[in-house]
Amino acid sequence: MEELAYPSGRIGVEVAIHVGEAAKRCDAIVYDARMQPWMLLEFKAETVALTQRTLDQAAIYNRRLGAPYLVLCNGPQTIAARITDSGIEFLNQLPTTNHHTWTKSSN
Repeated sequence: MEELAYPSGRIGVEVAIHVGEAAKRCDAIVYDARMQPWMLLEFKAETVALTQRTLDQAAIYNRRLGAPYLVLCNGPQTIAARITDSGIEFLNQLPTTNHHTWTKSSN
């Protein structure tokens, strides 16, 4: 996280959310300058494969949050994706903080 300059004050860990009637926890959320969810991170044990099911779990959590980025990681494997109106775009690297809402507050 430090290498990508995500400020520690904008990272929430074990964030509680409600998915329907169920109370769930996101492993981590990175917030933008307006403290809106910018990236949802889900961490799995090294022995847990990152599968469509894992991605679906993160996508369900993200329906509630609306973060434009998802990251899944089990140690050796990391999947980063951008959520667009037309679907999921897989990325070759973690998103950077040059997103327009990263430093600007809404007026």
